[in-house]
Amino acid sequence: MLSEVSILKTLDHPHILKVFEVFVESTAVSIVSELCTGGELFEKITKMKRFSEQLGSTYMQQILSAVAYCHERGIVHRDLKPENLLLENPSPKALLKVIDFGTSSKFDPGIHLHKVLGTPYYIAPEVLSREYDEKCDVWSLGVVLYILLSGSPPFTGSSDREVLRKVHLGYYDFDSKDYLEPTWRNVSNSAKDIIRRMLILDPAKRPSARELLHHQWLKQSDRIHVENHDTELDIMSSLKNFRVTSTQSSDKLRQASLQYIATHFTTMEQTEELRRKFIEMDEDKDGVLSREELVNGYCALGLTETVDIAKIMRDCDSDRSGAIDYAEFITATMNWKQALNDQLIKGAFDAFDVDHSGKIDIQELKLIFGSPGDTDETVWKAIITETDLDGDGEINLDEFKHMLVKRLAPLRRKTIS
Repeated sequence: MLSEVSILKTLDHPHILKVFEVFVESTAVSIVSELCTGGELFEKITKMKRFSEQLGSTYMQQILSAVAYCHERGIVHRDLKPENLLLENPSPKALLKVIDFGTSSKFDPGIHLHKVLGTPYYIAPEVLSREYDEKCDVWSLGVVLYILLSGSPPFTGSSDREVLRKVHLGYYDFDSKDYLEPTWRNVSNSAKDIIRRMLILDPAKRPSARELLHHQWLKQSDRIHVENHDTELDIMSSLKNFRVTSTQSSDKLRQASLQYIATHFTTMEQTEELRRKFIEMDEDKDGVLSREELVNGYCALGLTETVDIAKIMRDCDSDRSGAIDYAEFITATMNWKQALNDQLIKGAFDAFDVDHSGKIDIQELKLIFGSPGDTDETVWKAIITETDLDGDGEINLDEFKHMLVKRLAPLRRKTIS
């Protein structure tokens, strides 16, 4: 369980359940995560029997985006199934979230995994042979998509043993399982093609999650976009005007604090339009925004002539990854003058004040930033010195609040000048 939490806390993607904190006690381990109220995809399948191709395409694009993001970071899920896909709310346009990384594992490219894990209907045949890689997730998604479009699994049996025998053989068809309703007759050849590719028996010939995102069938999915033009301008204006970083060491603490508040204390309603804009701009669905995608986002609004993309990358890319991550985008586009209040500031302060002494010291700063070993001790002292107004060598709540509010991002503007 702790391994699952440690993996989830490193993932930052709009279609992966966000885990905020874990509390380990003598009799229980409590995990605090995003609240998803829309139920499991499995429940929706049961109620609807099967999905329209457009809805199935929309959901599959979201799941593939999350899985491709994990694979590119060396993480394989190993138990993808409708029960592990949550809808964030009951809305017809609710986003899907991949959950339950309890069987997930880190992997190295070219090195096979050997442990047999998964659920009989969805497990890949190579997992049963104990020689597999991240492509096992692609097979599982092929089974999920087959079920979405037909209402029944491709491999069935009266027992788990019989199901696994059929999985191992890898044989399935698109014939109707119900003589009264010829299911596959009404499904497009393009949909059948992507399923065939996902269920290729040889994992070496099976496409990756990233490659499948370019499949023609996924182009019919509902595009997630911000419908209000003024809201779009507001979001892009905030991104352009975000100025949290400078040469001051204390700005590292400000950046971490704002990002913590943005990801831990905001509601889905507060960030819904921001998430939709991020997903819309993320053209290749890799879970981050590249320089080219930023240019295209501003170009779509006719604003490229007034925007310095290099400056946006410099100010918003706090981890210097060369792209803007999901949390970095939410942090940069939040309307902080409206959102930031004493309760949120105290919440972040209490989280950083690990020993509950009422003050943040150097050791707690190292915990906030993950204690990077190559950071000189003078950097930590500089952060304290620039924030510590009374000179006692620690940061109290008033000093923490002053550090956050002394230079907030400008108010959102209706136009970009």
